[in-house]
Amino acid sequence: MKRKLLILMWIISPLWISAQSDEFQDRSFKVEPLNLGGTLNSDLSEFEMPSISALEKDKPFIEQPITLDLPYTDDIIKPAFYLELSVGINFSNFRDFATSPLVYNGSPKYFSIAYQKYAAKFEMNLGLSSSLGKYRSVVGDNVAISNVMTFSAFYSRLYNIEKWSNEKWFFRAGGLLNSTYNYRLNSALQNNAVGIEWITTLYGSGRVQRDVSRMKEKHKKFLFIKYTLKPRTKRLSLRYDLGLMNNTFRNGYVYAGQSSVLNDPKLFDDYQFKFFSGFRTGAALEYLIYLKNRNAVKFSYLWDAYYTGGDLDRFEMASHVLKFSLMFNTK
Repeated sequence: MKRKLLILMWIISPLWISAQSDEFQDRSFKVEPLNLGGTLNSDLSEFEMPSISALEKDKPFIEQPITLDLPYTDDIIKPAFYLELSVGINFSNFRDFATSPLVYNGSPKYFSIAYQKYAAKFEMNLGLSSSLGKYRSVVGDNVAISNVMTFSAFYSRLYNIEKWSNEKWFFRAGGLLNSTYNYRLNSALQNNAVGIEWITTLYGSGRVQRDVSRMKEKHKKFLFIKYTLKPRTKRLSLRYDLGLMNNTFRNGYVYAGQSSVLNDPKLFDDYQFKFFSGFRTGAALEYLIYLKNRNAVKFSYLWDAYYTGGDLDRFEMASHVLKFSLMFNTK
């Protein structure tokens, strides 16, 4: 019985396989070839690719922007660390009501050094700045000169606002801590010749940044001069700092105190430390250009304005700094 069954299966199986093969062949599967404009020999042995120029007649071969020649970008790929060295001119003025209502104007030299970290989620800035020079007050033929030295230490940290940010726009918010020290020497004020202020401010900060990179090479002509603009990563940003807490340490209404009269002069005689005294605010407009060696250059305009508390002894100062910076990638 088993032998007869095996013989029957041996006879039927070729017929079943043949039927399945015919059924499979009846099913139509259309595969549209990718038309690249090439030619295929009849013996299927050789395929000739078309030229790129032929493809570009209908459609660009590569539709994505050229990025291979672009320099390193800080907050897209991985965190970047920079050492920033800056020089500039500080167009500024001040007035100290404790001595006189005269306004002193000057344009001292400006220097700063900072260590910065840029990442996809946040940025950090830690640094020192100084401004050294002479200020003048001119009333008729009378000229009063005040030599001023200003030193500042600052620390800032901003975090990315994911909801508002995209490939072109970056929005970040955070805070800034700035401590400024002024030393003023004006011989025309005699016993009030020396003035010292120490102003520490905690800010709420925000920054918006626009990616203005040149993605493709451009050929330009100015008059008869032809020139080429290479792909370049560039950023334009605007930052605003609003003072939340302003603290001051400076002289009281009696400017020089009484120690000199008692033949026991003290440097900080009658100086007072005050919390939430006065107000301070500032802004920064920056244009950043990355180089192919991962370094960068930056052009900046900085604005800083503040006044201390008090009525008859209030101190006011405003600064407009034009700054040029070299940024060296350290990692």
